[in-house]
Amino acid sequence: MAKFTETIAIYGVNLSFFAEVLRKGRRPPSCQAWLQGSCAFHEAAHGLLNARAAMANRSSARFLHVAVVADNPETIDALHAYFSQAGVASNGTRTLNGANRMAPATTALVLFPDDFDAGDVVTCITSLRSARPKLLILLVTGTPQSFRSALGPDGHSLPPMVLPKPAFGWTILDALRAHAHSESI
Repeated sequence: MAKFTETIAIYGVNLSFFAEVLRKGRRPPSCQAWLQGSCAFHEAAHGLLNARAAMANRSSARFLHVAVVADNPETIDALHAYFSQAGVASNGTRTLNGANRMAPATTALVLFPDDFDAGDVVTCITSLRSARPKLLILLVTGTPQSFRSALGPDGHSLPPMVLPKPAFGWTILDALRAHAHSESI
């Protein structure tokens, strides 16, 4: 890794740029434009970062089992596909009642509450926090104020996380992994 870092310093390339490109799953349009002709360096850097990302993904993915609750089947399917590619087990449901019947191995719930009645969502979140205090609940919403009564600390369970709409798969997964990593420290 030291040799790799030295090479990066010589070429003046920022490692965080490589990481951002890989995190988004994109490769640069051309090696020539990206590294002024250093394709060998690009391939070496890409390989090292992919290996490092794969190791990190395996360690945090091993602990994640995500349930997705949304009324939109395309949302559920897209997140399930994204999680599967990332090595994260997931399942989905289109009802709030389905959230109450999650598998015991479920470690996180991604809820799109704007699809449901706000009162029912508050009841569901409160119930889940009481029954499953270690469950991470992540809400993706454009109106977090509608669910305020269920979001505060209760001294017993993890407070739910809120991501503003629109949230992309990688943003959701990053939030889940960050939580899983903080729990394992």
